[in-house]
Amino acid sequence: YKLKMQSDILENGVLEKVKTDSIDYEKDFENWLENSPIVLLDDEFESTVLWIGRQVTAMVGDYGKYPDLIGLDADGDLIIVELKKGKTPREVIAQIFEYAAWGASLDYESLNEITQDYYRNDSNLKGKTLNEIFYEIFYDDSEEELKIQFNRNQKLYIVAEEISSIVKQVAIHLR
Repeated sequence: YKLKMQSDILENGVLEKVKTDSIDYEKDFENWLENSPIVLLDDEFESTVLWIGRQVTAMVGDYGKYPDLIGLDADGDLIIVELKKGKTPREVIAQIFEYAAWGASLDYESLNEITQDYYRNDSNLKGKTLNEIFYEIFYDDSEEELKIQFNRNQKLYIVAEEISSIVKQVAIHLR
């Protein structure tokens, strides 16, 4: 369902049924999440994510893999997001850990390269370094010079229409 507004008064809105087969869940949700990074870390502090890559080639062993979204939180920790349509298969655990193994090896230079590639078409951020973009997003008001150590930790997110019980159980155990 979606809310259709007849006027500016919220309580007068009407819910209309939406055709679910018209939504390409993974692609559309990836777009929505990319455009609304604050929803991933939905907390009382309204934390956000600085996206630095989408469908980046992650070399895992001899294979190129493609995490849906990668970003950084305010601590400089790497955020890796994998989206799944429908119910999560148990293999998503292995997949997200492959991405984590790749992500853990990324140094500042690699993250900076990924970031600059991601923002190459953004007129406001094109040509800026990861450090410059990071401080602009998270510490714009701060006059204090902070030394951020990027990628000390990796935070893994699996986003799906339904998280299967086995994936939930394994994720809780690993957490």
